Amino acid sequence: MFERRVALRLTQEQLAERTGISRNQIQNIENNRNNRKDPVTGRPGPANARLDTIFLLAEALEMSPLDLIDPGEG
Repeated sequence: MFERRVALRLTQEQLAERTGISRNQIQNIENNRNNRKDPVTGRPGPANARLDTIFLLAEALEMSPLDLIDPGEG
């Protein structure tokens, strides 16, 4: 997602404006983390974006939602 955002010359703030998703949440998704803390380690857990968030991001980034879910090597 980061690479596509940069290729489109969008800042996190601009992507946030296009999607209605907070810049902080976009940053967390790009860095594969969430705000919930693991009860054992106290660290943030891995990011798991909701399906509606994936569709909003895909539309704003002009790409398939499948490419956000499983970017693969292609």
